[in-house]
Amino acid sequence: MDEKLDVDALAQEIRRVDGGHNLGASQLAEALMPFLRASLKASQEAEVVNALSDIATERSRQVESEGWTPEHDDKHKDGEMARAAGIYALIAGSNLTNYRNATGGYNLGTILGGLMDHYWPWDKSWFKPTSRRRDLVKAGALIVAEIERLDRLSTPQPSPYADGDAA
Repeated sequence: MDEKLDVDALAQEIRRVDGGHNLGASQLAEALMPFLRASLKASQEAEVVNALSDIATERSRQVESEGWTPEHDDKHKDGEMARAAGIYALIAGSNLTNYRNATGGYNLGTILGGLMDHYWPWDKSWFKPTSRRRDLVKAGALIVAEIERLDRLSTPQPSPYADGDAA
């Protein structure tokens, strides 16, 4: 967790619950638990907000800097944005050793090449992996773009598994 506990707020809470220094260590710890839980929850919520904010910022960048407007995105009717998001998410979660073990010795480059050949929807020059977190942010923004595109459709599109078959 990057956020640090607000020491001043903690000191104030200690004074509030044990201003007379009458509590033992166990009693003081128990009295502080609601404050500590609330602080942890606020910190965790801030982390979620930061991640979602980064995805929203990336989506805005895609629209403003790259020109990937809703009108542009509406032309991608075959799941291209979802596939691109999936590739970025898969690469972000990759581990070279796990790929070798899971694929009978094929290396990550071979696997990635196959994925790119069959699933990457655009020219390979548009694939720009950077870091795990940044690639997940890109994936999240592409997922948002695809959801927005689906939401703009006048007729809802069925799932590829609409007949009840799941992958």
